[in-house]
Amino acid sequence: MGRHPTRREPDEAISLDKQICDEQKQWKRNMCFMYDLVMTHALPWPSLTFDWLPDLDTCSHPGESVHACLVSTHTLDDTSSVEVTRVHVPDGGRPPVGRQPNELEQRLGCAYPVVQKVKTAHSIVHRGSVIRARAMPQNPNIIATRTRLTGDAYIFDYHNNHRCSQEFLPDFVLSKHSGGGYGLSWNRQRAGLLATCGTDDLVNVWDVNAFRSKVNEPAVTFTGHEGSVNDVQWQNAIPTILLSVGQDKCLKMWDTRRKSRCEPCSSVTAHSQPINGLSVNPVNDVTVATCSDDKTVALWDLRNLSVKLHTLTGHVEDVVNVSWSPHFENLLLSTDSLRGCIVWDLSRINDYETPPSGHPAELLLRHCGHSATISDIAWNPNEPGLIGSVSEDNIMQLWQLSASLLKLPPLSGFAMGASCTSLRDQLNAASAPPSHNTPSCK
Repeated sequence: MGRHPTRREPDEAISLDKQICDEQKQWKRNMCFMYDLVMTHALPWPSLTFDWLPDLDTCSHPGESVHACLVSTHTLDDTSSVEVTRVHVPDGGRPPVGRQPNELEQRLGCAYPVVQKVKTAHSIVHRGSVIRARAMPQNPNIIATRTRLTGDAYIFDYHNNHRCSQEFLPDFVLSKHSGGGYGLSWNRQRAGLLATCGTDDLVNVWDVNAFRSKVNEPAVTFTGHEGSVNDVQWQNAIPTILLSVGQDKCLKMWDTRRKSRCEPCSSVTAHSQPINGLSVNPVNDVTVATCSDDKTVALWDLRNLSVKLHTLTGHVEDVVNVSWSPHFENLLLSTDSLRGCIVWDLSRINDYETPPSGHPAELLLRHCGHSATISDIAWNPNEPGLIGSVSEDNIMQLWQLSASLLKLPPLSGFAMGASCTSLRDQLNAASAPPSHNTPSCK
């Protein structure tokens, strides 16, 4: 979720600017040890959303890979856009052999490349600022969006219908929510299933394949939350299991096969303050992370929600976004409502020796590249360790974690699903789940 920072008094703003400047000076001195790649690009307008597309071109540009991502424009009027952007990244996150450092790299004293090869490939005209955009995993030409103007969600097939259009022409309108909301999640097992949530306390499930008109109703509506529902996500292994979190501080698990729409399969009061986001581990699909206004990230096992696995502390503001690495089950990202961004290495949880810094052992690094609130962040599905983030000051950053920092083989040698240590082994002492291996709803 994204939020606007609170208005500050002049003296407080000056103090904050100095703090940001000091943090970034320290960060720049150490960044060549933390990253193999840093790319900074100034967008014409702030983007409130960021998502990678699965597109990858490794042949057209020798020494580079071309990735695709989704960003949006947050303008002052009611007209904005969703943009498909192409990004050129040096192979392996490193500059080609024999390449000389440019002026900026020499000034920073680092060996990583700082380049700006970012181009807009397609633009979809949109009504209202887009606060979230997500592409269907099975067909990335299909894009779902949410805006601040209404509770509606919109579906676009940009490849067929929107490359040259200068009008707002969604293929489908998902009209059920009476209030706004951020939650938007495609089902990775069943193409066309989309989940949304909103400030009207509802969780809706839509089947795009069954749509027969432009304006559509949901296939299923869940009503069990007592307050705004802030985020929703499908469980990866079982296509009927859906998770949601909200202002009522609860993590709830639903099953679309059940007749009851108001009683979840399972529910737990997961935090002491409202919950802003959740993420299901794509490698270890029974592990879920939640983040909250209580400034913490909590880890849960879906087989036994009665016991919290672990609590991550290190943020100084409300934690608004959390995301697991698609390649390593032990790596987790979280961002807060100021500008904080932390990469966690959960294989270090049982390291009881306190680091010299005094930070939790599992805190791998703080990314201090942004000077404003981070609106959205995502792991690249093709290049392990590559992360994209956007902030409210128009900045988009692409950064790749250093292989030496992770104590792992070079990135080109990573295998899908590899990890330093099994997350289940690391967290086994904190939870005693039932004998069954997958979550179930009876």
